[in-house]
Amino acid sequence: MKVTVTDKKFAEFFVTGQKMLMDLSPDRLLAPCFEAMGKEPKAERYGGWEAKGISGHTLGHYMSALSFLYSANGDTEAKKRAEYCVNTLKDLQGENGYIAGFPEGESFEKVFKNPDGFTAGGFELAGWWVPYYSLHKIFRGLIDIYENIGTKDALTVAEKLGEWVYRTTSLLNRGQRLRLLKCEYGGMNDVLSRLYRHTGNEKFKIASEFFCEENLLIPLSKSKDVLSGLHANTQIPKIIGALQVYLNGGDDYLYSAAKFFFDTVVNKRSYAIGGHGVAEHFSEKWELPLKTNTCETCNTNNMITLSEMLWQKNKDGKYFDYIENALYNHILPSQDETGMKTYFVGLKPGNFKVYSTPENSFWCCFGSGLENPFTYNKLIFNYGENLYVNLYIDSKLECENASACLQSVNENEKSLEFTRDFGGTVYFRKPCWCEDFDSVR
Repeated sequence: MKVTVTDKKFAEFFVTGQKMLMDLSPDRLLAPCFEAMGKEPKAERYGGWEAKGISGHTLGHYMSALSFLYSANGDTEAKKRAEYCVNTLKDLQGENGYIAGFPEGESFEKVFKNPDGFTAGGFELAGWWVPYYSLHKIFRGLIDIYENIGTKDALTVAEKLGEWVYRTTSLLNRGQRLRLLKCEYGGMNDVLSRLYRHTGNEKFKIASEFFCEENLLIPLSKSKDVLSGLHANTQIPKIIGALQVYLNGGDDYLYSAAKFFFDTVVNKRSYAIGGHGVAEHFSEKWELPLKTNTCETCNTNNMITLSEMLWQKNKDGKYFDYIENALYNHILPSQDETGMKTYFVGLKPGNFKVYSTPENSFWCCFGSGLENPFTYNKLIFNYGENLYVNLYIDSKLECENASACLQSVNENEKSLEFTRDFGGTVYFRKPCWCEDFDSVR
């Protein structure tokens, strides 16, 4: 299925994001991986977060963004760069399967060689800044390239990395595992679940379950709200990953936890623009202070991903009500006319937006912001035996058995015109804000 967005604002957002993505140097993003593996990089690494212990995470987002861009419009340069990154990582990957933007000996080895003595906290594991979080980004980039471009070497590198994850995590007992999970680990259960579906290797399924944190998920599955004060974007990827484990035959409580998590975040902790959090953390229920550091942008990116996954399960329109609000009011304004991205969208009256810089930011929200322009087209339609119209963004749909054009008639009406009838049923989402939906004709 190919969806081309024709809405002027979204199309501009796409083009600006494409130019900004192509302005980035793959060699500079790959530099930390060369250094981590004891090799001389081809270019100097970028500054900001890429000059710190979290280095390598932007490379992962870059790889994912390239794959989404190629999927959206067949951009050959995006494919070329994605495959260049994969080939470079394949050449750098250690015999044991390890590959990341920081040395194994200064991070993970301190855990697995000292399983009873390593330290762990919110953003620190054995003295290193969120190593699994950074590893997850490269892991995800490889999987995204395989899924969207079909590069087999991307799956090969991911498999070897997955074997390393399985082998090392298997060394820990339950108590050591729970201590390790105190440190932010991104969506490790997400990528390992997806890897399992592509390979059928049971090791990856076991490894994905290792990263399902029952101390968080079990209370949520019982509708116990335990989110107050937690680092918000640490939790959302955990929930996405738990839902992926559920889709691989995991326990029902994982799905229950994901549903309750969505409901309590969206209905009790989110601002009008669809974002949430103050200084990256969940506030108390119903307490939404207007501060300069509200609404971390990558949180909203991840909540959109979670919402779409939940919709796939039960087709409840509330999930796309949230996506629509967050997309228009947070994600679109998170990119400026040069392609730079926001970290926070502060809602304090009189506040102004702060955008990234081309050389010295590379925050988490910069990384997810690289991906955003090339993902919303996938949300407009869902096509299978039937066609679901989820978002009313002017666009064209092309697939094997159907061709359609969704466009504005005037400010109050949209038309959906088929140039090739696919013979199924068309379902339209009734937006929560639309009172007169019976006028569909």
